Amino acid sequence: SIVVVNRTLTGEAFQSCLSQLDQTKVMLIGDECHNLGAEKISQALPDCCYRLGLSATPFRSDEDEIDSPFPDIAKERILNYFGSIVCQYTLEQAILDQVLAEYNYYIIPSYLTDEEQEKYDALSAEISQILVYQKSSTISVEQKNRLTILCGQRSMLLGGAENKYFALNNLLKQFNPEERKHAIFYCGVGRVNNADLVDSEERNIERVSRVLNSNGWKSSRFTSSESNKERN
Repeated sequence: SIVVVNRTLTGEAFQSCLSQLDQTKVMLIGDECHNLGAEKISQALPDCCYRLGLSATPFRSDEDEIDSPFPDIAKERILNYFGSIVCQYTLEQAILDQVLAEYNYYIIPSYLTDEEQEKYDALSAEISQILVYQKSSTISVEQKNRLTILCGQRSMLLGGAENKYFALNNLLKQFNPEERKHAIFYCGVGRVNNADLVDSEERNIERVSRVLNSNGWKSSRFTSSESNKERN
């Protein structure tokens, strides 16, 4: 058995090793196979006889543009290589089998500010123009890159929506000190939208940390910046 990450898979050294194998006797198991729909990685996949793709989310949704504004192309590559889905194991079944813990899921809606909404509408309009043009003609590499940037900007805008922090602040005030045991807060990768209230360079995780601290919560960060010692 050989276990490699995607970067190794696409490397010349590993590809040279793959070319020496009898492909009729090779089985490829692609973990997180939704990532194998990218052009460079899909071209590096061996033409082996046996193939199994594993993923909790095998295909990107059409609205998940932050990862790829062209999900249908990636989906087509994955299906061409692995074939159709042959087995599904749902969250519901995993909970019934006691593989996962039961949980309650509460949605707290928050809305864009007027300024954020204007930016969102402007980005959406430009995105729509490119997508409409794409349906009738082939778009250039520059247009593809522009579409990727626009979709990323729109997703970042949603991730750093100002009203999310007010909603979080109101939620935290509902907890008594004795109820504060263990909690995990996931933060967007972007930066805060509202430059009038805080430093415009403040990251979302920094803003969330400030909200937590202002409500008496002690928090520690877990990001790529922390060393293994700090993580432990």
